[in-house]
Amino acid sequence: MEIERLDRASMNRRRFVATCVLAAGTPLLDWPAFAGVSGAPASGLHPWLPQIPTPRKLWVIPFAGDVEEGMLLESAAGLAGRRVMQGKWDTLIYENFPNEGYQQWFVEYSKAKKAEVTRMGLDELVAALKQAGVARGYLLYRYEQSARPLHTAGKLDESANVAASLAVAHQGLVVSERLVERMEKLGLGRLLDARDRTESWCFAEHEFSRRVLGTADPKSRHARSLMIALNAFICSATGEVYAKALARCEEDAPVLGWGCDAEDAQTVPSSKWGLFQTATNWCHNLTVKRLAEPFRRRNCATVTLSIGRLWIGVTASITSTLP
Repeated sequence: MEIERLDRASMNRRRFVATCVLAAGTPLLDWPAFAGVSGAPASGLHPWLPQIPTPRKLWVIPFAGDVEEGMLLESAAGLAGRRVMQGKWDTLIYENFPNEGYQQWFVEYSKAKKAEVTRMGLDELVAALKQAGVARGYLLYRYEQSARPLHTAGKLDESANVAASLAVAHQGLVVSERLVERMEKLGLGRLLDARDRTESWCFAEHEFSRRVLGTADPKSRHARSLMIALNAFICSATGEVYAKALARCEEDAPVLGWGCDAEDAQTVPSSKWGLFQTATNWCHNLTVKRLAEPFRRRNCATVTLSIGRLWIGVTASITSTLP
């Protein structure tokens, strides 16, 4: 997204949603969207999620249709994103997801950014991350094999969330029992056995970011790359640990992903503590899409308001997820 810098202050979330509402021709209701904005002008939207510098290189990996391989790939992309944010590396990881929207976005991205693209398989990626010092080893989890439907409450095996939460602390990839032998052949050693570890134990084990919270079904791989890159605590959005994690976060922080309970059971607590839900539980490649230097795409709407000119290509949802 690109925004012309004028003499107005950086946008907050309510102001951005109000802008989208105006662009759609919808009444603004009574929201004080332009009130209480202060500070120096910014070159982009208010960073509800920290942005990731544009990489010099992009490693493109085939789509991981297997969930456990997808979990591994998400953790690899997250560790790479973390290193790029820290200024210690120059490469991000992109999954070649066979969706028209993702494919078009990648074409436009490649034209605009001209990153050096290298295509490789998952095993080759793991070996390269080990050699580059991005991954020191792996964190072992047990993939839940229950018949429980995705994003529903029930008996959970939380070890996948524990392993993903601690990936940054241990600088390790997230590996299921089934993939252990394969990863060890590539030179990875075990850094932590997260099996039988709980989210409550994990929350007390490490100092996580207060600017973001991750929620995820332990059976789902999506959106974990950005959670890991941002050093987010990742939980299933159920029980006491969810409330504690929300209470610890800064006001107006985003909740990435989607957990394992009814919608109101997840959104009411987050609204109570002043966070907002992103419902990003089906998103791929979030570390690449969080670039600090947006690029102009074709077929984007142009909206000129008092705050300037914006090139937007967004989906705005005004629901109970907004506190």
